[in-house]
Amino acid sequence: MSQFTSPQTGILGSLAIEQLNDLVYVFDRQLRFLYVNETACRILGYAREELLAASAAVIGAEDRCPKSPGAGGGPGWSIGEHYTAETSLLSRGGRVIPVEISVRVIEHAGEPIWVVVARDIGERKRLEEKANARLGRFRTLAENSPDCIMHLDAQLRCTYANHAFKQLLGDVPDAQLIGQSVESFSVGPVVNRMEVIERLCKVIRGRALQEYELHLRTATGERVYLARAVPELDSRGQLVGVISTARDITPLKRMESELAARAREFHTLLDNLPDVVVRYDLQLRRTYVNAAFHAVHGTTDEDVLGKLPGDGSRLTEPGAIALQELLRQTFATRVPCDHEFALPAKDGKIFYWHLRVVPELDENKAVISLLTVWHEVTDRKHLLASLDRMAYHDALTGIANRALLVERITQGLCAAQHRGDALALLFIDLDWFKLVNDRWGHEAGDAVLVAIAQRLQSMVREADTVARFGGDEFVIVLGETCSAAALTAVMEKVTAAIAEPIIWKGTLLRIGASVGLARYPEDGLDAHSLLQRADESMYSEKARRQARAGRYG
Repeated sequence: MSQFTSPQTGILGSLAIEQLNDLVYVFDRQLRFLYVNETACRILGYAREELLAASAAVIGAEDRCPKSPGAGGGPGWSIGEHYTAETSLLSRGGRVIPVEISVRVIEHAGEPIWVVVARDIGERKRLEEKANARLGRFRTLAENSPDCIMHLDAQLRCTYANHAFKQLLGDVPDAQLIGQSVESFSVGPVVNRMEVIERLCKVIRGRALQEYELHLRTATGERVYLARAVPELDSRGQLVGVISTARDITPLKRMESELAARAREFHTLLDNLPDVVVRYDLQLRRTYVNAAFHAVHGTTDEDVLGKLPGDGSRLTEPGAIALQELLRQTFATRVPCDHEFALPAKDGKIFYWHLRVVPELDENKAVISLLTVWHEVTDRKHLLASLDRMAYHDALTGIANRALLVERITQGLCAAQHRGDALALLFIDLDWFKLVNDRWGHEAGDAVLVAIAQRLQSMVREADTVARFGGDEFVIVLGETCSAAALTAVMEKVTAAIAEPIIWKGTLLRIGASVGLARYPEDGLDAHSLLQRADESMYSEKARRQARAGRYG
């Protein structure tokens, strides 16, 4: 080797070779080592002297040498030849070291020799094995995946397609896919072909994920796939391809379509209901109101959605507070409940509503919202009030009837017992009423009864009750304490008021009255006994008046 270099240059070259991380060794045609560097000694586990005294066969170097070395230039020993290859070397302990060798044949002392530079590629091999293992796993997963997987190069040419993808296209062979542009093999089956190609181009241009729907025409009909295309970058960040996956979402799309149709039907139904429908979330804020709500309150969605009960509605403040409490209660108990409330209209008229609150549950049976249905019950409310009035009030005069009278007496007795007080009844029977009926007819008699009821009603206190007991009999319940003198004054006042003439169709009608009295507790302890005693007292008074009239008549 010294014949090619000056002594100084040779020393520098030897120093440089000794510092290399690669193995450097030189041997002749008899496989005798002529030189090994320090790196080779360290990696192979030999001392330099051991290798220089040994054959190249000890490290397996003969595997790459020509098999028939002879005189002259045989194969592999021609001066100037250069070889590169991958092989392996044996260390002292028998460890196999994969290496990449570069061999140059040069002349030394008139004979060819091999100068070998070997690089340890063990780490690279391990990485390649790992990569190949990963690639193998990827291929196994990809080939067995129900999703369609495809790899395109930077020119959008197919380099790989898994079984599901090829099956989707009708079991197309690799020859019609691999190396082909996506524009060519998507002509037939892809309905939205131009959109798909544009999305893939966006991946190339923007180096960003694209997600889109892929509509395919297949033998079983049109199907919809959700596709995701992502850019593939190399270690330097250069785009080298696109990986695309697609999942069949046809059943999901059908379900979405069905749900959308049901939602439209639901909203159509609710928006045409005469009843008000409102949904509230966990914070008691409205998430939905139907058209009937807006008709009642004169609002729009912007006015009321996302707001609490009472906000944007005609509910009074107490009504809004009561409704919020009812909603909270339903959230807590998970039990549907009912409620009635009044709602004023613009003109001040009061409308009555029945409210049904129903908890809505998720798949885990947790309450996620409340649905309320408002049904107007104004007519029913008025009907019930009318029926109640008919049940407890006299149809002709409008004052309390016998049923309400007994109830008021019973209530008065309870209050009197609690106060340790008295209670008084006046039993009134009209005198000469039969004569009015016989002479002028029942129309005149009815007019008399109405007039007397109005006179009696106007002269009593708010706590007192005036009732028509039946026929031409009336009862007054005096709900507050009355002394004997006060009771006498009331009885005289009643008698005088009834005696005032009644004008009916231009005719003066005159009647009188007999008044009986009963007091609690001396005359009775219940409504029946007090009424009986007051009736007896009235008849006694009537008999006295008739006897007096006969004596002086």
